[in-house]
Amino acid sequence: MAFCHSITRNMEDQDTMKAFLGLLGSHERYLTGYTYSLIPNSTDAEDILQDVKIALWENFDQFEIGTNFAGWSKQVAFYRIMAFRKKKAIENKRLFFSETCMELLHQDADDNTDAVEEEVARLNRCIDKLPDPQRELVSLRYKEDFSIEEISVRCSKSIEACYKSLSRIRLQLKKCLSH
Repeated sequence: MAFCHSITRNMEDQDTMKAFLGLLGSHERYLTGYTYSLIPNSTDAEDILQDVKIALWENFDQFEIGTNFAGWSKQVAFYRIMAFRKKKAIENKRLFFSETCMELLHQDADDNTDAVEEEVARLNRCIDKLPDPQRELVSLRYKEDFSIEEISVRCSKSIEACYKSLSRIRLQLKKCLSH
């Protein structure tokens, strides 16, 4: 009986991890941009991002699926950023932004969260309208983060042809977004 419980628990853990990784993956660029907007030093920003991702995973049981993951993750990031700033202040390190400025930047990000999410949804709808080969190219470049050289090899096209194809696709997406 304990063995069956262990298998069931393991499957639940896998489902939880898949849900977490899916949400983190779809919001990672937003979270990265938010962190870099408040921490100008890239090494510090990367360290904070790693800390934020660990904190998000450790507290994922407190997140309610279907609610605003971007808002929740941004709030976790904000508290980690403020803890970093406090540590730097204790170490007498130079801080780039005042506390008031940090609060204003955080509030501005709050105000833009819904607009960003709607824009991402609109972009995804435009991407869905692309023919399969173009969608695959977009996926390779922007979701899987392949270099143009890697895409060129994978698609058996010249590097120049890949650049041109992506350029045409970006124009199509821009046109779709403007309508």
